[in-house]
Amino acid sequence: MYLKPLLICTLLITSFTQAQKKKSLVGRVGGYEMGMVECHKTPEGYTFTYENDNEIAVNDYASFSIPNTENSLEQLYKTIQKGLTENPKKDVRIETNSDFVWLEFTRFLGKTVYRFKQSTKEKALGHDYSAWITKKETERLFGKK
Repeated sequence: MYLKPLLICTLLITSFTQAQKKKSLVGRVGGYEMGMVECHKTPEGYTFTYENDNEIAVNDYASFSIPNTENSLEQLYKTIQKGLTENPKKDVRIETNSDFVWLEFTRFLGKTVYRFKQSTKEKALGHDYSAWITKKETERLFGKK
């Protein structure tokens, strides 16, 4: 009588554990003083998860994924490095598996920084924003240091 619910619970826990093993951390920045941003490698690609700075609610997270094609993570890293050097006036759109995501660059205290800006529609009024990220933090986020 209790065997069936016990079996279902065991299967759910096992499948959850297996799903967790397929995800590996590439890099993480932020924490107490700054919103957290992290990158995980999954079988489908790379997933970026960040604390949404556009929400007043505590612990509101947003995420997006880039496809697992040849050098996709390295290409995104190079795009960010180029933006940090050139400080483009327009947001740079990046290719994702679903939502619309842009890199927004600005100068702050003499340094160029960027953040992820995300929406479910291309011209939506509301966006999710990550915290501002520096060049040094980018290296940690992408597992370079």
